[in-house]
Amino acid sequence: MFNQFIGVASWFAFFVAVEHLGEMELAATNVIRSISTLFFVIVNSLAATTGSLVGNLLGAGQKDQVVPLCNRVIHMGYAVGGPLIILSIVCFNPIFSIYSGNGDLMRTAHLPFIVALLNYVFALPGYVYMNAVTGTGATRTTFIFQAITIVVYQIYLWSVSCFSTSLSVYWTAEYLYVILLWVLSVIYLKNK
Repeated sequence: MFNQFIGVASWFAFFVAVEHLGEMELAATNVIRSISTLFFVIVNSLAATTGSLVGNLLGAGQKDQVVPLCNRVIHMGYAVGGPLIILSIVCFNPIFSIYSGNGDLMRTAHLPFIVALLNYVFALPGYVYMNAVTGTGATRTTFIFQAITIVVYQIYLWSVSCFSTSLSVYWTAEYLYVILLWVLSVIYLKNK
């Protein structure tokens, strides 16, 4: 339960940091987050399923199949989400206009929208592998990984807020978050 809280708390911190950029950037971030949630439903669904499947594999004594399973899930996630991401980037104006027809807001959000959606490439393996670690029963380990990642994420986010006023750069914090989760999880699974 605390793992889930940490994930939500990081978003709160992200919005607090973006708020300092201005009202337009905050509005753009709210819309981007709303649209990108659709894609992260795919990520989280596949990741949660991976956790269950890993538990089943370990119960069947097939530890050596954990990493290949993760890779198959990731490929499936790319096959499902990839075309949707490309379509969303190409159709930015019609999709964004569902939320707002404000031209200034659309211009402010366009590049950060692309940056946010392309994070799917890293978020999918990051969350799949993290949930694979959870599927091994190592919930304390995933908590430690998330805590480490949140600390690094916060340091990066607040450093960016001191040096950059670009909303796109703020969205790169999400890349750092999922890549670090991915790396820590892969290291753990390879050494387990």
